[in-house]
Amino acid sequence: MTNNGVSSSVYDIQLRLYRDDVNGAVNMPASVTIGIYQVGTNNLQTIKTLYLNGGSASIVPLGDPCYTPNPSIVRIEEGVYSGLGSVSLPNFSMGYYLHYETCCRNGLIDNLATPTSDGISIFAIIPDPAIGQNSTPDFGDYPNDAYFCVNNIKYFTWPVTDPDGDSLVFSLVAPLDDGTNPNNGNSAPGSGAYPFYPSCNFAAGYNQFNVIGGSPQMSINPVTGEIAASPAIIGYFQFSVRVEEYRNGVYLGEIIRDFRFLVVDCEVATSSVPIAEIYCDGLTVSFENESENAFSFYWDFGDNQNPNSTSSTVEPTYTYPDSGSYEVTLIANPETFCSDTSVVEFSLYPDLFPFFETPETICEEDALYDFIGSGIIPPSASYSWDFGENALVQTSSELNPNDIQFVNYGSQEITFSVSYLNCDESYTSILNTSGSDVLSIDAVSYTHLT
Repeated sequence: MTNNGVSSSVYDIQLRLYRDDVNGAVNMPASVTIGIYQVGTNNLQTIKTLYLNGGSASIVPLGDPCYTPNPSIVRIEEGVYSGLGSVSLPNFSMGYYLHYETCCRNGLIDNLATPTSDGISIFAIIPDPAIGQNSTPDFGDYPNDAYFCVNNIKYFTWPVTDPDGDSLVFSLVAPLDDGTNPNNGNSAPGSGAYPFYPSCNFAAGYNQFNVIGGSPQMSINPVTGEIAASPAIIGYFQFSVRVEEYRNGVYLGEIIRDFRFLVVDCEVATSSVPIAEIYCDGLTVSFENESENAFSFYWDFGDNQNPNSTSSTVEPTYTYPDSGSYEVTLIANPETFCSDTSVVEFSLYPDLFPFFETPETICEEDALYDFIGSGIIPPSASYSWDFGENALVQTSSELNPNDIQFVNYGSQEITFSVSYLNCDESYTSILNTSGSDVLSIDAVSYTHLT
């Protein structure tokens, strides 16, 4: 319920009602009656009848990229009520409160003990008209992402504004029952006297400070009104938000908004970047993306030399300026509550391609072979040769080892390995050796006998 101060003593009043739009549900009333009472005395000042704008309610569009509700199960209807004219109130030092009540609540509500027996009190305090023009805080349109996700923390803020620019203070309070069983169990900061409407009784395990369960428990930022919650079960939960307004540090009034929130099984994204801690395949990296339940992405490749080293493609490719260590960030579903962030750090080094030309076979005993290492090799790399068990000298750490002799002849497996930083690559080839000296083979003549 809101009131817009037309002048210091004339007010326009609006009431918004919400209901579950399901088969068999009670229809929105065509009109509602608002009582305006004096704070402190609780004397009825006047009654105002409000009418459903346009003669019908409207469906609130629910859902966002993180959650699509089943329209046959989850539909919320909004009715906006206003009067045919303004209300004039005389000066009264304690101010006034506006009240509307009805019965009853949804029987599916999990955190109230007897929801079908609980009524609803909708309530706002306005200050003495003598202080000057004032309007209550406005909660605005019903946002389409007004739900929580089971076992996942969600942050939610109603678009509350104050037309007068007053300071607002937010708090969680218990939902108010109707006035059929009045008590004096509530008190409002600043006003000193509160209308006698009882709070609804919470179900076992829930209370004003643990409204919907889970961990962390629901909380509200008193300055921004941001609500944080991570409920543990799927269901329907009722709670209320009180917004007090202050001007120059002086309490003016307040409004209480009663909410019924749905807790659903959301598809919260999981961000995943599979990449080895050491990448030895050059400066150009093709990134894989194993994220789940994600529809958009934001990559930051961690290249401090390039502030634009980002991408929104699913599996991007990026060329780094040099080798080194880089921190890559992937945000799945960026700028949504169902986002998830992965940060991986990996070391990047240039390509290594060791190579050597296999020497020609030398057909003589005690032949000596020279090997020349080549390929793509950084200047500060280290080398390793393995000539096999048939070589007199089986290994070498030189780039170009010479005079390698083999004692047994045949196929020799030769491996040339290069190491640079944390990367290792090898190249293997086969050398065929022979112990026959073609210069010492004796000629043999044959006589053809007839």
